[in-house]
Amino acid sequence: MARSRSGAAPDTRERILDEALRLFAERGYAGASIRDLAKRLNMTSASLYYHFSSKEDILDQLLAPYLERISTLLADTGDLADPANRRRFASAVVDALAQIGPRFVATLADPIIVGHLTTRLDASRMPDRIIDALTRHVDDADRASARLRAACAVGCIPAGIDAWARANPDQEELDEPSRQILVDAFLAVLATPTSVTGR
Repeated sequence: MARSRSGAAPDTRERILDEALRLFAERGYAGASIRDLAKRLNMTSASLYYHFSSKEDILDQLLAPYLERISTLLADTGDLADPANRRRFASAVVDALAQIGPRFVATLADPIIVGHLTTRLDASRMPDRIIDALTRHVDDADRASARLRAACAVGCIPAGIDAWARANPDQEELDEPSRQILVDAFLAVLATPTSVTGR
């Protein structure tokens, strides 16, 4: 996750980002300060400000790869009516969220972070873009129910990752069986009632 500013040591920036991720996950974004982060890193606040201009800048750097990955995924997605493409898409969304860390995913519902995503990173339409991609192939008559299923599917991933993190407080990374459960849950929620019940 190293993103070096010219002249800045990438490994120091990486250390700061890794520790910020842990701190935000533990205390929430609002409950963590630059001073707290600097103390945990055994640096001064001034040293930390050399690498990042603000706490918001750190948050930007933590979230940007996830947002870029989802944007690329949406641009490269084939026909999501195809079950294989849909599974690949679900897998990639789970992986993108897991990339920022299960502990941090829970903080994404924090109103401060939601506001930040909306104003600073222009990410407020990301869920709608995902829902649009998932329902593009659906007939108009079924669109409302398909959009509701897609919204529930999108929401189940962070909820599932959060539940996993609370059940596994000592693990830093999502394990493969849990990852598959999340992908399967996403796909099951998207499935039409007919395909679920076999009618």
